[in-house]
Amino acid sequence: MLIQKNTPATSYGMDCRHLQIPAGAAGGMECILKPGQQSVFHRHHESEIFVIVSGKGRLAVDGKDAGEVGPGDVLYLQPFEGHALRNLSDTEQLGKC
Repeated sequence: MLIQKNTPATSYGMDCRHLQIPAGAAGGMECILKPGQQSVFHRHHESEIFVIVSGKGRLAVDGKDAGEVGPGDVLYLQPFEGHALRNLSDTEQLGKC
């Protein structure tokens, strides 16, 4: 099965590429937060899983600090949990899938 990446777009204040998964079984995107950048606070009707692949950040969930995140961290957000992710670095991108 081949997963195709679409052209870049901005989503929730992050530079993203949506992943097109055949048969609509699931959705996904890879996103980059530039140094010092923060995503827009938002919520979804579906669950969301982040895999942090590079950089260091801080996650806020429903207005509360949920802690620092880094490469290898897997984060699960329940439906309708409001969240924002901030890149803590002044020089390195934060990448997530």
